[in-house]
Amino acid sequence: MPKQARAQHTVGVILEAAARILEEQGLEAANTNAIAARAGISVGSLYQYFGSKDAILAELARSTELATADELAKAGEAVAGLPFEQQARTLIHVAFGILYARPQLGRILSYHEARMRKDEAFASAGEQMVETITRLLERNRADHARHDCVTAARDVLAIVEGIALAANRRGESDFALLEERVATAVLGYLVQPGPA
Repeated sequence: MPKQARAQHTVGVILEAAARILEEQGLEAANTNAIAARAGISVGSLYQYFGSKDAILAELARSTELATADELAKAGEAVAGLPFEQQARTLIHVAFGILYARPQLGRILSYHEARMRKDEAFASAGEQMVETITRLLERNRADHARHDCVTAARDVLAIVEGIALAANRRGESDFALLEERVATAVLGYLVQPGPA
């Protein structure tokens, strides 16, 4: 990714153009010519930053994952000291706020993520999310039944992502109800005695 401000701006414009096409017209419509036109640049300029449509989708997915990790980390710090359940529910709420801010985009990117190779940025974003949840669990050991906080954090992340992405693919639109279902599943897992 470019380091100069002008180049970073261009990359951001390309990614937003791609995101809008994905949301409005779907995956098939998001070819490099359409993305360049929507971004207001030549396709040659687009290729200076991205070699293909897949590269654009990969960067969209990666940047979304990194933004999610950052927002969860900020929320985790902000809620430290609140009751355990309130901390957990706040992190779930933040995650849902990001995922469902652009549900159609999330649906397409989750499909694309499943078939793309993950790079170090993806791995570090995932690990940052696990670390945020682990810190929450470690500072609230008396309030849950899990002994291995890292494994439990990975399980929590899988529960949230699994339920949320499956519901998103089904087109569920009652996000408050869905968020409550996820919170119930996560808190049930955390407070019930078990091997993790």
